[in-house]
Amino acid sequence: LDAAQTSLVFAAAALVEVVLFWPAGTVMDRHGRVWVAVPVAVLLGGGLVVLPVTTTLAGVAVVALVMGVGNGIGSGIVMTLGADAAPVTGRAPFLGVWRLLSLVGTNGAALVVAGVAAVASIAAASVVVGGLTLVGGAWLARWLPEYDPRRGGEAT
Repeated sequence: LDAAQTSLVFAAAALVEVVLFWPAGTVMDRHGRVWVAVPVAVLLGGGLVVLPVTTTLAGVAVVALVMGVGNGIGSGIVMTLGADAAPVTGRAPFLGVWRLLSLVGTNGAALVVAGVAAVASIAAASVVVGGLTLVGGAWLARWLPEYDPRRGGEAT
């Protein structure tokens, strides 16, 4: 892809992300965190796994839009889960550590990409990170508490 095509794909994906911020928050509040967290992992992980086999502008655009949907609906999910888990006493320090650990995860992914790309390829790195993201989605589906909006709290 040339620079103009790449810019258009990024712009379209960014537009999709921004449009989904508010609806994602509404879904989290009305139906629970799992209804956002798991699709985020599936969409982003699936996109990363499929991206290396795309060979056309249309293919890259579709994958970028799918990942834009995932990133858009995931806006704020990490800190929202942290706020949900934070104890009443010591909330600020807990959230500080929560944020630190989320940044360790973000930077750790960059190290995984660099490590895999150094011994294989950037395409392999995309598949590895995508696979790890899908495993994370399965973990979230299993362990993230269900939210019961009728009770105003978690069902378990």
